[in-house]
Parts: sequence; structure tokens; C-alpha cells
Amino acid sequence: MGIEINFSAFNDIEHNLNSFDNFASNGLEEKIGSDIANSITDRVQNYGIGSEGKKLKNKRNEVYSPSYKKKRAKLGYTTSQRELTRKGTMFSSLTTIKRLGHTIVTFIGENEKNKALGNERNSPFFSIGILENKEIDRAIQKAVDMI
Repeated sequence: MGIEINFSAFNDIEHNLNSFDNFASNGLEEKIGSDIANSITDRVQNYGIGSEGKKLKNKRNEVYSPSYKKKRAKLGYTTSQRELTRKGTMFSSLTTIKRLGHTIVTFIGENEKNKALGNERNSPFFSIGILENKEIDRAIQKAVDMI
């Protein structure tokens, strides 16, 4: 489970980036990957918002089921928003991996990947959403401004 950032896929960029490959070799891909990982983490943990820009809910359109909500409250965890951080290990494993020509945003460790996949099936959160697109736009604009 991962988000791949491959600059050959950015065909709709508004700016004329003749030397875009030079940006990638100067760390732009890694910067964007890191910004995306941070934005996803912030969006979910601090606001309980999924990749579609809506409040994270389960398949029954609840933040938490009544029994799990009660259990979370008893343990002192928030129940007003779904933030996917009960233990904190899944998001602490979110990282970027640089590959030739692209960067991957992914979870490290089989257990954390499985947790992320289960959470994604129940409450989609791990996609590039509106906030992440803004991060990408800012990073690209900053790189263009340095030309």
C-alpha cells in the first residue's frame, strides 16, 4: 500500500517546466512526498478528515460503533472524531522511499501496512486529497519560482 509520486504523470501542470527532471534530481520529489505524508497525517490525526475531504466514518456512517466508542472513552481516547491513532504506530511508520524517477509514500512494516489497508477499506484516508494537492502545487510553484 503506497502512493507513488512519479513526475512523468504530471501532464496537466499549468507551468512550462522544460527542466522538470532537474527539479526531481534536486529533491523536489522527496520534498513533495514528505509534504504529502505530513499532510495526510495532520488531516487524519488532527481533524479526522478522510481523503475525500469528509469526516472519517465507518461503513455504517458512524465515527465509531457504539460499543467501540464506549471502549475508547473508557480508555481516555477521543470519540468525537476518527483519527486512526489508538496506538500511534501506524502513522509513525508512514515514510517516503526515494526510487529512481519517483518517490513512494508508504507504511513500513507488514503489521502497519495491514492496519492501514483495513482502515482504508473502512474509512478512506490514504489518497492524495485536496489538502495534498495544495501541498504539491506549493512545492512545484516554489521550484518554478527558483528558475
